[in-house]
Amino acid sequence: MKKLSTIFLLILIAVFFAISAFVKLEPLEPFKFILSEQLHIKSWWLVEILSRLIISIELFIALGLLTFIHTKKIIQFSILFLIVLSLHLLYVWIFFGASEDCGCFGDYLHLSVKESLLKNIILIILLVITYKWLPFELSFKFKNTVLLSSLIISLALPYLFNSPDKFYENPYTDQTGKYLNVEILGKFNNGHPADSLKSGKKIVCFFSTTCKFCAFTAKKITLFQKNYNMQLPVYYVFWGDEKTLKIFWEKSESYQFPYQIVYPDVFFTLSGNQLPAVYFLENGIIKAKHGYRTMDDKDILQFIQSK
Repeated sequence: MKKLSTIFLLILIAVFFAISAFVKLEPLEPFKFILSEQLHIKSWWLVEILSRLIISIELFIALGLLTFIHTKKIIQFSILFLIVLSLHLLYVWIFFGASEDCGCFGDYLHLSVKESLLKNIILIILLVITYKWLPFELSFKFKNTVLLSSLIISLALPYLFNSPDKFYENPYTDQTGKYLNVEILGKFNNGHPADSLKSGKKIVCFFSTTCKFCAFTAKKITLFQKNYNMQLPVYYVFWGDEKTLKIFWEKSESYQFPYQIVYPDVFFTLSGNQLPAVYFLENGIIKAKHGYRTMDDKDILQFIQSK
């Protein structure tokens, strides 16, 4: 009975780690935002790597436990991994508060720091029990090859299921050097006229208030400004209404940069057919145009700091 209980526990823990990994993968953005904000990571590329590495570790633990190869070592590694995560959660508790979302289950289930710590403690206790009660470990000629294959699969899957943003081709490269006819816009909510976009460097974002990736882009820009502690010359142009705009601010957790809501014909004349559309303007000339996945902190820094 003890043997069956231990095997069942190991399978249950493995399934838990696998679920935790896969629910973070799609969409991966909420987990990346949490890591960037809580760890104050400036480099978006580092966030891309770290988020997938954590998911890979969870997948490897799941596969490792299910193979019953070097199980005791896998259990020890799992406990160490949970301890590291718990230390991070304690840091978040101290500096962000106990109600902060841990990001453990991506956008599907929001656990507070306290709830996530309790979950980790329970998992550690179960892993200790399985370590003491472990009935057997498989041993055969190619066991190390199987375990190595599990590691390779775990490292590869997050990149296959959800490629890093910079792997996507920018569909707007032909826009560079053109003039953006901003005169057809109205005043922004802070009173600045549209003509103010024709002087100096400006980042003008065209968002639909109901577009998920538009909200992600606003969150990304906000994080860049926060992490680099700099004031970005950002302007938002929305297609939508005040009701959906309120939801947009809540979902994106964006700074309320100067914005205006415009009619659809004006919006799409300037934005084009794909959303979001983010223009880097210098004296009204398009220096670059980006979608959500093709823009990172280096793009913004290069534009702002170039002479």
